[in-house]
Amino acid sequence: MIRRFTRIKILATIAGLAFTTASAEEGLVSQHGILLLTANGGINPATGFEWEYGDEYRLVFATSMGINATSANIADYNAFVQNAANASTFRGGALGNITWKALVSTPTVAANVNTGTFGVGGESFWLVNGITVVADNYGDLYGSGTHSNAINMSEKGGSPLNNGSYSSLWTGSDGNGNKKTGFELGAAGGTSKGGLWGFTSGAHWIDRFNLSQTTAGNSGDGKLAIYAVSEVLTITDGASNPSLDPSSIVDDRDGDPVGISSLVNYTVTFSKDMDDTTVTAADFGNAGTSGFSIGTVAEIGPGVFSVPVTPTSAGTLRLRVNASAELDDEEGNSLDTTTAIADNTTIIVDNTAPTLASTDIVDDQDGGPVDADTLVTYAVTFNEAMDESTVTAADFDNAGTAPVTIAIGTIDESDPNAPDPIPGVFYVEVTPTGGGTLQLSIKQDAVLKDVAGNSLNTTSAILDNTTITVNGTVSNPYDTWSEGETFADDTNEDGISNGMAWALGAATVNTVAADLLPTYDYTTDPAYVICTFRRADEANDHSDTTMVVQYGTTLSAAGWTTAEHDGNNVIITVTDNHYSTTPGIDRVVVKLKRSTLGASGTLFARLRVEQAP
Repeated sequence: MIRRFTRIKILATIAGLAFTTASAEEGLVSQHGILLLTANGGINPATGFEWEYGDEYRLVFATSMGINATSANIADYNAFVQNAANASTFRGGALGNITWKALVSTPTVAANVNTGTFGVGGESFWLVNGITVVADNYGDLYGSGTHSNAINMSEKGGSPLNNGSYSSLWTGSDGNGNKKTGFELGAAGGTSKGGLWGFTSGAHWIDRFNLSQTTAGNSGDGKLAIYAVSEVLTITDGASNPSLDPSSIVDDRDGDPVGISSLVNYTVTFSKDMDDTTVTAADFGNAGTSGFSIGTVAEIGPGVFSVPVTPTSAGTLRLRVNASAELDDEEGNSLDTTTAIADNTTIIVDNTAPTLASTDIVDDQDGGPVDADTLVTYAVTFNEAMDESTVTAADFDNAGTAPVTIAIGTIDESDPNAPDPIPGVFYVEVTPTGGGTLQLSIKQDAVLKDVAGNSLNTTSAILDNTTITVNGTVSNPYDTWSEGETFADDTNEDGISNGMAWALGAATVNTVAADLLPTYDYTTDPAYVICTFRRADEANDHSDTTMVVQYGTTLSAAGWTTAEHDGNNVIITVTDNHYSTTPGIDRVVVKLKRSTLGASGTLFARLRVEQAP
């Protein structure tokens, strides 16, 4: 809620002399002017000392109207007490400037949680007359003891609704403000806990009777009063002038350029709560060069205002409080506007469309050629920062002949190797999936906008000025690894063919691969023969390479069957990159069931690697 502060000073006359009775520090005021700082001898009950700047407290009342206890929604009770406060004219209507919560429990929310009054310590509690202390702190309010005074005043300044024996009202709570299980407001059983607003002890003021939610009270309609607790209120300094720092004028565009007629919402935060009648659109102007209009200025918090500004021409936008403008706080102290107070951020008002030259679409392959399935990353550099939400893979196409897949690599417009973001730079990842040519383009009529909302001209497609040749036949990765040695040879004479060594993940053709060979386990699981082998991603991904486990009951060439997972007789489990991530080398475990695949207890297994010519 919007806060209001009013200076309170009480004068008394004794023997013809006027003097103040305030024992509080000179210049302090209570928020909304309700709490009298000379009450209780000028002492803050929560601290035991005189009131000081920043001290906190709360106000309480019991409603003058009734509500039944059938709802299990805490929001219904909060709205009830807030509406009561808003309608009150007591204390000049100041109660309506405060946020209030109901001191009641529902099946899902306890009273002390709803009001934020749980735990140790806490603020003191006062009746809304601003004079009477109810409790020193949370511990004094709750528990089995007796607090200072009953909550026997309504939002109107008189007695609360008395519609039941001994001033009954709804609470749904125990003496500590917790839920009274089974008797909360809205409890399914139809009965809720009530207290007595005329009493102060924990056994009476909040936890006394169980009453019917719909028929309780002398009226027989179940409508009883409930307690209300204010938000935390604060003691402040009413003597100082308000101030406004340029950094406290903040736009909702992060300082980015905007287009003509684009609404910019500024949040202006003063050092103190302001008299909102003195803060108007006429107090603000533009320290920049654009034409502008200012909408309705609204207070959205204590000392916080929303100022909507719309630029009407190109140039710059920099909100200011005008020189000599008259803006006052709640105590009548004026903001110093001897000179204008301008935002420390200047926004460019831009009506110029972004551009993209063909030469600013640059691939990372030096123009190729490349093989099919090779990732090609393009840096696409616009002449200014772009609205990244409008730059998507769907905006790009291949003006060449090769089939492609396209993805946006770096959405945040930043070079991952650069120390700072580069506005307007996007990385577009293109993978040609077949032979032909590759020429990245932005599609005709694609909609891409700069941060100000101006659209790139795509009346015609925008094409890269470089065309890359894409080879349709993918290179054999074995050839690169073996440096020309044949697949079946054993170059280093370790007893393992070059092709087998490569498929198992040997680093080079000269690596001794004996330790990389598959293992065969005949003992761990009596029901299965288990073959475990290494599988290099290059071999697995190459369409002309075959790497499989085979089994048989004889060693004859015709007796081998390729193992295929069926979940019972053949169980194949792959652990991706188990042995290595770069290069990728997986672990493959193949379990072969003896009883169904073997014959007379005999079952052979082997790993076969071959490559089509």
